[in-house]
Amino acid sequence: FGGFNDGLAMLQNADWVNPTVKKFTVSDGLPDDGVRSFTEDDRGRIWIGTRYGGIAIYDGKRFQTITMRDGLLSDAIWGMDRGKEGKLWLASSLGLMHIDSRNTTHIGWRREQSGVQHLACRVDQQGRVWSLTPEGVNVYDESKSLIDSIPPPVHILQVSVNGRQFDTKNTSDFSPDENNIVIEFVGVSFKYENAIRYR
Repeated sequence: FGGFNDGLAMLQNADWVNPTVKKFTVSDGLPDDGVRSFTEDDRGRIWIGTRYGGIAIYDGKRFQTITMRDGLLSDAIWGMDRGKEGKLWLASSLGLMHIDSRNTTHIGWRREQSGVQHLACRVDQQGRVWSLTPEGVNVYDESKSLIDSIPPPVHILQVSVNGRQFDTKNTSDFSPDENNIVIEFVGVSFKYENAIRYR
């Protein structure tokens, strides 16, 4: 059971007559006490989506945390569901994404599914992902999604060296004391402008 701001509670031994409840909070390893969603992967681990702390994975002994620092679009995970071949789908405040439950470094999303808040998600028997957004219901069929492997073009807005603007049309060598360089740039996309992310 997930609490709004009370952490996670687990009914041990599935005994509803004489219940024994174990509670988990940030003091036990949860990244945030605001639990918003959870599911179970094919290895029996419990995945917990939180309001501010990303994802916690409980293996029965300890918690592993996955956040934006590891590649998530957002640390607010409103919904999650299990898909095919170990893939978990996540509804977040910044879009719909997926993660490989067997290799948690494999995190991905489609541009057309990001930049918009997704409040919940479910995977049907055909593998389609149904999600709820403020605009309505979204249905995503990954099998019909085109692969967009071309990154958006980058436009350099301004370059400054030691606080002074530098003319990018000219080439120049910098002296050792000219070591504070700031490059302002933007990715240009007229198709998925809300989906552009910078690293």
